[in-house]
Amino acid sequence: MLLINNELIWISIPRCASVSLINSFESSVLKIKKSPLIESFIKNSKSNLNHYHLRKSQCIDEFGIKETFCINRNWFDRWLSALEYFFDVSKNAHKNELIIDWKDVDNEFIYKHFNTNFANAIYSENIEEMRDCYNSFFTKINKNLTGTLCIFGSKNFWTENEKCTYEFDITEIDKFIAFINDRFGVKLEINKMNDTKKIKNKIEVNDELKTFLWDTFESRFVKKGNLV
Repeated sequence: MLLINNELIWISIPRCASVSLINSFESSVLKIKKSPLIESFIKNSKSNLNHYHLRKSQCIDEFGIKETFCINRNWFDRWLSALEYFFDVSKNAHKNELIIDWKDVDNEFIYKHFNTNFANAIYSENIEEMRDCYNSFFTKINKNLTGTLCIFGSKNFWTENEKCTYEFDITEIDKFIAFINDRFGVKLEINKMNDTKKIKNKIEVNDELKTFLWDTFESRFVKKGNLV
């Protein structure tokens, strides 16, 4: 999503401190360059977002072949964070039109709506299928915010089933700060932003749920070694 000091590309994974990082980069003395595609998205967007996410090949097309890095996170924790974020953003965008309140979301709701058809739609990036999936969450057809669905995509969807040159876990962000300091002589200040509110719901975290989500969103990368 960003080119740093003309030598390092950031592959931004949704729900992995991306808002915190973009603000940190923009507040630093590092030379950063946003993808022209991202700049266009922001200019034409009616939201307050200051960033979007691009897949690895899109970043390479924009910036050329360079070293890459990403911030990673436990796949299940990231998925649940994406789910709460989706409900929060959707409620703000569409008032009270959601078919269910976040506090009432349970395992059966996830099994019904976040199924293989849903995953296939976001991984294939089929706009019509994504629109159908998106509108299934509302009591009436809404404006097109299908891009929001991509936050549910596996980390391997964004990195295109390849490891970045450098990967850092979100629980050890200090290692990333040290990496940037060692490489560029700049110590970043990263403030936690855009965190989910962790409002109570009816989701029961158990092996059945983890297996379902793994099989639906993650396993295709492990079994096939490539995208859909």
